[in-house]
Amino acid sequence: HWQYARRQGFKLVISELHALGAMRPHWQWLLRCYMAQVLRCALGSNLYGSFGAGLYPACDAAVAVTPQEAEYMRIVFGAPTDKLFCITNGVEDLFLTRGGSSEEFNGLLYIGYICERKNSVAVAEAARYAQVPIKFIGDAPFGKNDVYFNKFKSLVDNRYVFWVGEITQRERLAAMLRGARGLLLASRSEASPLSILEALACKCPVMVSALRNLRAYYGDAICYCHQPEHPSFSKELQEFYIDCKNGLQQNFPVLTWNDVGREYFRVYQKILGMK
Repeated sequence: HWQYARRQGFKLVISELHALGAMRPHWQWLLRCYMAQVLRCALGSNLYGSFGAGLYPACDAAVAVTPQEAEYMRIVFGAPTDKLFCITNGVEDLFLTRGGSSEEFNGLLYIGYICERKNSVAVAEAARYAQVPIKFIGDAPFGKNDVYFNKFKSLVDNRYVFWVGEITQRERLAAMLRGARGLLLASRSEASPLSILEALACKCPVMVSALRNLRAYYGDAICYCHQPEHPSFSKELQEFYIDCKNGLQQNFPVLTWNDVGREYFRVYQKILGMK
């Protein structure tokens, strides 16, 4: 129990994912914060704390993956500003290796499950309409008999729509990112997909849905698009593809997992007063 641990003198460090919460509109953040205050008044501090509430204001450090999630921790859970740390995700070293093997593909990659949230069918239809080759990497999360998956499969023509299934070999995935013209992710929602960082590490240009959390994290470093159902999407897809073929360069600092580990170590050093 965290309250008992605090009484015993233990330091309290929270590292929690809040990607879905951080994606919600600000008014929902404020509503959740207000409801927490109402519950605290109704239950009392001790009972309220036994449910894990009050954890953030009492912590010695709270670590978020993105600035958006850090702000969510501050506003919704009351994490003190001076106790907040932002440590991004990292990638395996092989994605940052220069001169590694390359699997050439004169088109875009689309990484993720073949499902509605990933807009796989709509993107495949747009690829055929805009005549932009897209190679889909990912499996069917609901089985090969899933109606949505079979609709997607009917669009695979190996001219503009390719499907290679799930790639479990990390070396091959890195080679595919190095050899492709770019990476596209036009999902309805995304948390903090590692595929974006992996692509940027491989110097593969990226275009994603203009989701608030992704914009807050990547800023102007990458390209953004509407949802595939939007009338502008096909044009945005064509323009991104042309820019990629013309040598589009994107720069964004990408950490390795060893770098991430060192950042966490520095947090513990600080709260423990170590030099």
